[in-house]
Amino acid sequence: MKDILQKKGIKCAIFDLDGTLLDSLGAWEAVDLKFLSDRGVTPDREYVKAIAHLDFHRTAEYTIQKFGFSDTADELMNEWRRLSVVAYEEEILLKPFAKQYLEYLKSRGVKLGVSTSLVENLSTPCLKRNGIYHLFDAFTVAGGEIRGKEFPDVYLVTCNKLGCLPEQCAVFEDIAVGAKTARDAGFFSVGVRDEHCLDEELLKKSCDFYINCFDEIF
Repeated sequence: MKDILQKKGIKCAIFDLDGTLLDSLGAWEAVDLKFLSDRGVTPDREYVKAIAHLDFHRTAEYTIQKFGFSDTADELMNEWRRLSVVAYEEEILLKPFAKQYLEYLKSRGVKLGVSTSLVENLSTPCLKRNGIYHLFDAFTVAGGEIRGKEFPDVYLVTCNKLGCLPEQCAVFEDIAVGAKTARDAGFFSVGVRDEHCLDEELLKKSCDFYINCFDEIF
């Protein structure tokens, strides 16, 4: 399994954040549970699966529609940011061996990018505190004209920023939708196990290569 990207001739690597590089999905579950329980709602499996690949704004819109809230999308997003900002600024850590793997790729001349649905004011302080922000050459956040991860936009934009073609680029994802979208768009798709993954077997089927931990591939 070692040097799989080198064998594939990969020049760039794009990473999702939540659940892929950041061990953060437990924090989001806590935010969702508090937010919804304060409103007398218990999130079900269908809701959690539905929002997994959505950007921040579309998650808010879906939540309003599903539960009939009277809030605007901006009001919901502001509440989520308030609940999660401390976790990203002070608590959330990297997945095991994530930093070492990024440094390994960087030392081999691989350009690194981020394609995420996580808003910048949460991701930037977290990446800086964990000492990896400076390793990335490009960042793209899904939202607005850049559609969610059921579409390849967020990966293609980052790939273009890195100056690579999709076939020269690997995408690391912890959700099946993102992994399949990247693979279908011509990227080398790497699935990354997360203990909060709702369908690990589907993720395995949706990617070209699957890892349980980053130490398996360097």
